[in-house]
Order: sequence, then C-alpha cells, then structure tokens
Amino acid sequence: MTPELTALATLVAFQIVLGIATTAVVSTRTGTQYLYSSREATDVDLTTGLVGRMHRARINTFEALIYFTPTVAIIALADASSATTVAAAWTFVAARALYVFCYAFDLVPWRTYIWTVGILAVAVMLGSAVL
Repeated sequence: MTPELTALATLVAFQIVLGIATTAVVSTRTGTQYLYSSREATDVDLTTGLVGRMHRARINTFEALIYFTPTVAIIALADASSATTVAAAWTFVAARALYVFCYAFDLVPWRTYIWTVGILAVAVMLGSAVL
C-alpha cells in the first residue's frame, strides 16, 4: 500500500471515530431515546453549540474525502508517489484533524487557515501527480 493510501485509510478511520464522537455529543443533549428513534422529533435542536459544530465538521470531512480520495487513487494508479505527495497527503490528514478540533471549539479564524492548508495540500498532490 502506498503511503498516500495509508493516509487515506487513516482519514477514513478518523471519520469513523468522528462519527462516534459526534453521536456521543448528540446523546448528551438528547439522551439515548433520541438515538434509538427515527429522529423525526421536531423539538430537538442539533444545529447549535458543540453538537451543531461537530455535525458540520463531520459533514465537511465527508466532503473533503470527495477530493482527497480520487487524488490518492490517481497517484496510486499512475505510480506517481513521491516525497512531495506523501508529505502533502499527511499534511492533509493532519489539517483535517486540526480543522475538526478548531471547528468543534469555535476557534475562528484558525479553522479557515487550516482548511486552506488542507486544500492546498490536495492541490500539491494532484499537481505533482499530473505534471
């Protein structure tokens, strides 16, 4: 497995942990009955505070996987792995973890700076693979 694929696997594992952590945070607000329900309750606000920020950070990380995954696949299929693509892949993974932390704890403007580092890392990976 290439180092970039290992970074991708790490990010997928992180996303699983983030989903579990988000569910745990939701349960502190709603109780476990809500988690066992069809979630059609209209009196539960999951859009504000830590619950809302965790949920949005999780969704944003899913969106980040949309451009990171094919970039890693391109690198693997083109046999284009290099020190640059490896460093950029791990930079992206680290940026995602820091981004989620900053988003969850409302650390503005840091989350935007970290998001920018992550997207630039993917651009570097893609550029290195196709040029």
